[in-house]
Amino acid sequence: MRMELNEANNRKTKLVVVHHVSNVLGSVLPIEDVTHCAHDVGAKVLIDACQSVPHMVVDVQNLNADFLVLPLTRCVGLRELDSFTARVTYYLPCLHF
Repeated sequence: MRMELNEANNRKTKLVVVHHVSNVLGSVLPIEDVTHCAHDVGAKVLIDACQSVPHMVVDVQNLNADFLVLPLTRCVGLRELDSFTARVTYYLPCLHF
């Protein structure tokens, strides 16, 4: 996988989106390698942690991702509740209506 990522990764890459755990195979991707490769070319990383967070301990700080998406519905049982997490360095202003 690292070879494929290195081949696809270049300075034009702005965002790398990956899942943490495959919902089909259950395989865990080496996220630290992915974030390292992406950050080497200046790209941001968004991790889909919908399959991993409810079933395993996920150290968000250690993943070194810029953005993380996780389902709060699977963690606390409330319907239609999801979370989008960003690093503090990426301030996303609230929308005002």
